[in-house]
Amino acid sequence: QVMLSEADLLRQRFNTMSARFEELGSQVNTDIKVHLNEINALGTALADLNNRIAADVGRASGKQLPNDLLDERERLLTKLAELVSVAVVPQENGMTSIFIGKGMPLVLDGVSSKLTTINDEYDPTFLRIGYESASGTSDISNQISGGKLAGSLRFRDEILDPAQQKLGQIAAGLAMEMNALQKSGFDLDGRQGEALFSFKGDEVPVTANLANAGNAVVTARFQDTPDAAQHLDFSDFRLEFVGGSDYTLTRLRDNQVISLTAVAFSTDPNVLNLNFISATDPKITALPGFEISIDISGGGAVAGDRFLTRPTYQAAKKIGVNLGDPRQIAAATNVEVDPVTGKPVFDSSGYAIIIKGPMPGDNRNALLMAQLESKMGLLGGKASFHNAYSQLVAGVGSLTRSGELSATAQKTLLTRAQEAKQNLTGVNLDEEAANLVIFQQSYQAAAQVVSTANSMFDTLIGALR
Repeated sequence: QVMLSEADLLRQRFNTMSARFEELGSQVNTDIKVHLNEINALGTALADLNNRIAADVGRASGKQLPNDLLDERERLLTKLAELVSVAVVPQENGMTSIFIGKGMPLVLDGVSSKLTTINDEYDPTFLRIGYESASGTSDISNQISGGKLAGSLRFRDEILDPAQQKLGQIAAGLAMEMNALQKSGFDLDGRQGEALFSFKGDEVPVTANLANAGNAVVTARFQDTPDAAQHLDFSDFRLEFVGGSDYTLTRLRDNQVISLTAVAFSTDPNVLNLNFISATDPKITALPGFEISIDISGGGAVAGDRFLTRPTYQAAKKIGVNLGDPRQIAAATNVEVDPVTGKPVFDSSGYAIIIKGPMPGDNRNALLMAQLESKMGLLGGKASFHNAYSQLVAGVGSLTRSGELSATAQKTLLTRAQEAKQNLTGVNLDEEAANLVIFQQSYQAAAQVVSTANSMFDTLIGALR
């Protein structure tokens, strides 16, 4: 009973942490939309200022600049630079062209372009940055740099999503290892064990690309074979149909390609199982912890069809406890062992002697479950579950610290840039005070001249009378 209670508590912790990750992801999406609205508003305002400045410069034939408008444009450019990195190119007519990314014009003379959010081709909750032009909307997410917008994108892509995937890797790996032991053991009533953990909905979600021309239905599930968790990877994967019976599975975190071949099940020829052939990395010798099947009863796939699978992304959210009765814990092993040597006992035909019926007092399989605490079952057999979680926490902490140091360095550079700007455009109080004294003395001298001239005129006029 304690084991089931602890399993449910662990499930709650995984679910809670996953929910927190989703809250952060939702906040990032909100921030991205807010930043884009601000950028678009500033772009429109800057284009309007360009028109007004050019008009004023033209009316004065360039002899007098509209300083108030120029100051306002400078202020808006500073606000825009806080949101995204920009390149500003002054024009001879007083206008400025503003570019973002790799030369994408946000403001060109008196016309502003618009940025918008576009949904990922597989996941509508994953927002990308779109640039609207006469030819349509293009994805410029990879071109965004600097400012709050790039910061939100980097936090999501480099910290938040990988952390959620690694947490799911731990949850799925634990479930795979425990379920494999459960199914290899026998419960208190002598029945073969069932899975301790389960996953709500699709065990491993697979999403078809909207542009697919075929009708194949792809499903995936975690492997329950021994040590399958060692090969489980936290990355997303893209499955692509090449042609014939050939498929490729690309690990998106590093674009590692795995070759697969489709083999029909003997029980259902319309269902194909994708088997591992080879990978470009010699260290990859098996599927990455999950199995893939394809239902071709609706017509099958067409060359170029793509599917995205995210094995661990929502594993911590979907994990649940499958058992409710302590009698279902498969603590026993039904192979008879010699009490002295501890080795299996074989019959005269050379087969291991199998114990039939209930096996009270047999905890040999339970001991194997307990050993999972220290088993190197993740990350290619190099980390235990505790090690993997510690690495996750340490990785997030290191990236956070790196971000703090980078922010401090950038703040120093910003301060120096502002000081350099003030040296060119700011007011020196000492110099202004000295000029004020000069102007005051000049005024007093001029007043004396006027007073003297006034006395002379009075004298001359009096003499003429």
